[in-house]
Amino acid sequence: MVASVPPRQVRRARIAGLADSRDSLRKDPGDSAAGCRQRAAEDLRKADETDTANGRRVFESSAATWTARAGLLQRLENRFDARKAAREQQEGDSGEA
Repeated sequence: MVASVPPRQVRRARIAGLADSRDSLRKDPGDSAAGCRQRAAEDLRKADETDTANGRRVFESSAATWTARAGLLQRLENRFDARKAAREQQEGDSGEA
């Protein structure tokens, strides 16, 4: 007969396992504008080193995609920062009254 483990203990073990794996909590470089620009630069370097026309096209296309993603993420970050600054200024102005 197999001993069953109460569901609560199973959940706790899973949560403890997740907490121990810090690598899974790290941000992927592709999730930041700087990381995307770095990947684009690497792809352009690879395009220069590739000796076939198709290889160059593939890496240049990938670099263009990473550059576009970097621009999108940078615009989003700028908007978030602007909203945060406006909110903080509004809270500061209302606190002085």
